[in-house]
Amino acid sequence: MIAVSFGAKVSGRVATLHRLVKRKRHAPVTVEGTMHGGEPMQVDPRLPDWLKDRFKGSSQRYGHLNSFEMMIEVTRVLSVKDEDDGLAAKVGIAPSPK
Repeated sequence: MIAVSFGAKVSGRVATLHRLVKRKRHAPVTVEGTMHGGEPMQVDPRLPDWLKDRFKGSSQRYGHLNSFEMMIEVTRVLSVKDEDDGLAAKVGIAPSPK
């Protein structure tokens, strides 16, 4: 899993994505953006030596509570699909009206 972050100015089918996610809370999308990951962590030189040693060799983390090793910063939404993934039927939720 990777963290997803929308940049300040995202182009493309953003309005369509917002409408669909508001109605269904999920949507298959194709996005364009910049992947981040694997960069070495920036260690504050003012930290004590024992703590700096712990951070040596660590990678930058992203997302909520730094839970992800990678992140995509979305710059453009290329396509949004309104598909029935069958989840509603499996958990007893009424399907969304189209």
